[in-house]
Amino acid sequence: MARGKQRKRKGKARAKRGAEARAAGGAAPARPLADGAPASLGAPSLPAAAPAQGAALPPPRAAWERAAEFLARPHSARWLLVVLVLCAYAGAFWVPFLFDDAPVVTRNRLLWNLGDALELVKAKPTRALTNLSFLLNFQLAHLGQVPQLPYGIRDWWSYHAVSLGLHALNAVLLYELLRRLLRVRPEGLGARTGARVALAAAALWAVHPANVMAVAYIAQRYALTAGLAFLGTLLLYVRLRDRMEALGTTPREEWKGYLAVAACSALALGTKENAALVPAAVVLVELVVYGGRRLAPAALFFVPHTLGALAYLALAGPDGFVARFLPARSPTATRTEYLVTQVPVTLRYLHLWLFPYDLTVEQAFPILWNSQRGGFDPEVPGAAALFARAIVGHALIVALAAKLWLRGLRWLPLAVGWYYLTHVVESSFIPILDPMVDHRMYVPTLLLPAAALVALARGREGLAAWWPALRRGVPLGVAVLVAAAAVGTFLRVRVWSSATGLWEDTLRKRPDCARAWSSLGMEKLYREDWLGAVGPIETALQLAPVHVEGWNNLGKAYLELGRWKRAEYCLLRGIEANEVVPSPSVRMCWNNVGLVYEEMAKEVEGPERRRLLQKAARHLRRAIELSAYYEAAHTNLARVEWKLVEASTDPEERRLHARRVLEVTRRARALARARGALLSLPAVRRGALALGELGGEPEAFEAIERLLPEAGVGTPLFLEDLARLALRAHAAGRKAAPQLLARAAAAIDREVVQQGGGYAELAVLRGRLAAARGQPEQGARFLRAALRLDPARSDAAALRAEAEALEGAAHGPQGPAGPGRPAGSEASSAGESARGNPGAAEDTEAPAATTGPRPQGQ
Repeated sequence: MARGKQRKRKGKARAKRGAEARAAGGAAPARPLADGAPASLGAPSLPAAAPAQGAALPPPRAAWERAAEFLARPHSARWLLVVLVLCAYAGAFWVPFLFDDAPVVTRNRLLWNLGDALELVKAKPTRALTNLSFLLNFQLAHLGQVPQLPYGIRDWWSYHAVSLGLHALNAVLLYELLRRLLRVRPEGLGARTGARVALAAAALWAVHPANVMAVAYIAQRYALTAGLAFLGTLLLYVRLRDRMEALGTTPREEWKGYLAVAACSALALGTKENAALVPAAVVLVELVVYGGRRLAPAALFFVPHTLGALAYLALAGPDGFVARFLPARSPTATRTEYLVTQVPVTLRYLHLWLFPYDLTVEQAFPILWNSQRGGFDPEVPGAAALFARAIVGHALIVALAAKLWLRGLRWLPLAVGWYYLTHVVESSFIPILDPMVDHRMYVPTLLLPAAALVALARGREGLAAWWPALRRGVPLGVAVLVAAAAVGTFLRVRVWSSATGLWEDTLRKRPDCARAWSSLGMEKLYREDWLGAVGPIETALQLAPVHVEGWNNLGKAYLELGRWKRAEYCLLRGIEANEVVPSPSVRMCWNNVGLVYEEMAKEVEGPERRRLLQKAARHLRRAIELSAYYEAAHTNLARVEWKLVEASTDPEERRLHARRVLEVTRRARALARARGALLSLPAVRRGALALGELGGEPEAFEAIERLLPEAGVGTPLFLEDLARLALRAHAAGRKAAPQLLARAAAAIDREVVQQGGGYAELAVLRGRLAAARGQPEQGARFLRAALRLDPARSDAAALRAEAEALEGAAHGPQGPAGPGRPAGSEASSAGESARGNPGAAEDTEAPAATTGPRPQGQ
């Protein structure tokens, strides 16, 4: 900024001197030429009366020349790049959470608390810095609360703001790097032309559609931070080398600069795995741009990376190191299969960068080599020919780069070397799940626009000699190309802004991609379009039968549609598929099949109901064994265990299941707290009722009473719980029983007053509370009121007898009944307990239905 102000002052001073010289009849200062060369100093000055003598002043510069000069200034160029990025990616703020965003952000429990930062670093050290940025982003965006479906822009906009900031910063750093490298290796370009080429190259890369997946996909912040690591380290190194060349200093004298570069290179290890190649990129720049004059000091930047690898080797052991960084195979390919496939893939990336018409979230590139057959896979048509053509293409590229190297031209060899070097980690012999993904072009293509534009600028004069209009047409064409790329990026981002639209776009380009069909079905599941999800998922399973996620999603759709047998079949197929291709999603199959058995139990009674509930509990426990942090499975298991409490008549068995409810509920509460949330009201209610089953009626009463203000339409259900707990405490002879009876009666009375009536079941319980408190006449009145509210009750005869007994006790020769329960009420209470309080379905539980119409008055 200081340099820009200084230039501005000098420019004003020159203009002032020129005006004074013209006014005095002297010669104006020479104006520099386009490439910075001064005009001839020996030209005669024009006299003041030159127009009268037939001479003319130099014509004013064209608008495009003034604009080019303005953009050649570094400060203006930086702001232009930022504006271009914001314009091209303006729609990115509407791109929702997609695909890997769930394990990386929305369901990553290590982001729920700042205190888990160390665990986050240990979980994946090679991505620690990027994951820490996700942690901070998560805490600021959600204040520790896990976002819940349906997501909205309020949940994801801040993540996109960070991604756009990183991408704009990378564009500015690329411009600075290219500008400095073009000073060292101008290849015949003037200083101003070099600055304009650097700006155009950085702008073209910044708005290229090939980078949309890396920028718009939240989970691919890893690619952005890796690019920042490469560009930041290289820019520090180039500035250091320029200083050394200008001052003639040695590496020993510039040890602070080398230390800064080494520190930045070491920090790069925490962004993404391919950033381990940053020292190699530094050596490449030193060798190609600076001629390798300081090659040995540049090679020292490998030391931090080597020490880090040795430390990991010591901690994890040889097997752990190989499994983490050099696995023998991925779920889709072995090392050999992956290496053979990457030969045409790396050429395909170049094709997509030059002609970005086939960009898609799922490239679905086939594995060409079959290790079991020992040759090219016969199921991939033309695999051998594709590999052979790719070999020829790579050979031609390397030959061209070598020829230019021998002629002393360095920019294309530098771009080619950079391209192949930065593909080593992701596109070589280290097998990864997906053979080809668009976001892997982000770092390798950094120097490609610069190489192309340097060649174009070098040939501009020759083209202009053939056709003079091209002198201005070439810069205009580059500007149009940048604008077209920005428009293409804007339109591509719009495709990403709709989850279903993104997968429909993928299927138009890759109709045989099983994962795209499955993902489209999953998006419909998120929108609760259960029937619409069945078709895409079934298509996916026809293309790839061994797909655990697909079977789980299909089973989930059938579960929501109420087709229990079909859902059971699909989910069990998913569990079988996991034996062939293991997947972490198998836990969801176990959980959902448990829910299927729970739903099936609702349609039967007696021993068959208990058998299905026990089967559901076994499957839910298996889901928890596979993932101790599976909160939904804990909540579902607690609900099923409570239903087993209700279905059991043996006191010991009831207590056994109640203990399990209490234990699982406590674990679910701990998991909810870890993500900064609370258990749902139905889950808390079940835990309290289980505590009451185990003899903790007063504590359970307190817990239920605390829930009353939040119960809403479920208030009658919670009031029934209070009444039953108070009656149970009274029957067990608890000291707090009289107080609990009074509080329960008062709570029910408040509900009756506020609502202008009551539920028949509440009237029954209110009558029994009155009887337990030694008020038989009042108790009889409540029972009679319940019979009037619901005369068709199945236990109407028992209630009538109970009311008569209470009336006899109130008016008999022995006077009012004492605090003990009247005859018959124990059996009636047992009947009520046998009916039980149905456990609530998680988050969708309806309050207890009325057993009769709401009365108009008591």
